[in-house]
Amino acid sequence: MYCTSKGWEGRFPVCEVIRCDPPNQIANGYFSPVKEEYAVFEAVTYSCKGKYKINGSEKLVCSDNSEFDKAPPTCVLVECPDPKIEFGIVAAGSRPPYSLLTSVTFRCNVGYDIVGSDSVSCDINSKWSPELPKCNLIRCTAPEIKDGEVVDVRPTYKYSEKVTLKCSEGYKLTGGDSVLTCGEKSQWSGTIPQCTMIQCTAPKVEGGVLVDGSRPSYKYKDTVVFTCLSGHNMTGQPSVTCDLYSQWSPKLPECKCKSPA
Repeated sequence: MYCTSKGWEGRFPVCEVIRCDPPNQIANGYFSPVKEEYAVFEAVTYSCKGKYKINGSEKLVCSDNSEFDKAPPTCVLVECPDPKIEFGIVAAGSRPPYSLLTSVTFRCNVGYDIVGSDSVSCDINSKWSPELPKCNLIRCTAPEIKDGEVVDVRPTYKYSEKVTLKCSEGYKLTGGDSVLTCGEKSQWSGTIPQCTMIQCTAPKVEGGVLVDGSRPSYKYKDTVVFTCLSGHNMTGQPSVTCDLYSQWSPKLPECKCKSPA
């Protein structure tokens, strides 16, 4: 307002209380409290009738622009379809009809793995959330073993099928299982072993010397030949071989002093 020669120009303003008109009614629902008008920051709460569920905000507040801060919700009838998955069953949870927030838990048939969440709930849109899982056939790929192989190897194996592992010649299985079983999550049961090179310790014969054969280190099937020093007689075989058990076979000979004449 401007001060003029005739006084203040215009009319003095008036501060009026902010009011909101009643919000819209909704099908299959109602709100409370019901009034002709609502003051600023005053709220109404919506409810649904019977089996209907609120979809949206159930509480609306009168704002300072004389309108409620949100659009009214809707009342929807929530019912999810029967949850069915191939090669699986519902193992636990709610019984039909499936209303809002009811849940079920799935289990796959033997020989199948579940992919996705095993538990789902019925959402406000009458859909299962998260989406229904799947049951995939369990397949294991042939295990790999360095310096060894799978007996009767195939590209894949079904659930509960077994494989036998063996080492290449000159190696032995250590630190695991020679037989593995295809199990859940397409993983082999047990521990894949290692193939360790078969070695024998350097042979020594008191009163004797090496005269022929392999040189250290001594591996599977390596052979050495001993002879006794002068004045000694040999008991056993002069030639011995490193065997599967990292032992010299037959056992090392003995060189004993000859008895005096």
